[in-house]
Amino acid sequence: MQRAQIDQTYQTAWTIAKQLPPEQRAILARRLLDEKARPVTKNNQEARRSLKAVSPKIDVVLVALQQLSSVEQARMDELMLRNSDGDLSVRERTELSGLVERYEQMLLANSSALLRATQPQLFNSKGAIVSARAMARIKKETRPTK
Repeated sequence: MQRAQIDQTYQTAWTIAKQLPPEQRAILARRLLDEKARPVTKNNQEARRSLKAVSPKIDVVLVALQQLSSVEQARMDELMLRNSDGDLSVRERTELSGLVERYEQMLLANSSALLRATQPQLFNSKGAIVSARAMARIKKETRPTK
């Protein structure tokens, strides 16, 4: 399979996987990492060994994190360095501002995705953050009785 075909197949699979409910995504992730479900290659065998070394009962959660492209990241780094020296034109300051804003939006989206994956009890069925009052009620209801 050529690189372009692999990339297209990955994009299609990822688009479909993102539409699955969280429980089904977790099942899919476990099946993808299951030794019996996939042919064993040197790479995935080493990855499984390192996962097991971290924790034999590890729960797998897949979270798609956004990042700037390597070109955007390099440009932002260059502009930030030059900005610290005070060498940016007005146009470059505007460009840097746009890149920083995009980066901050991605950082917020990544934080939200990680929070949803690791703390699902903080969200209601519509994906909105549960209020502090509702959270206190949930904690009280799930607290073990002595």
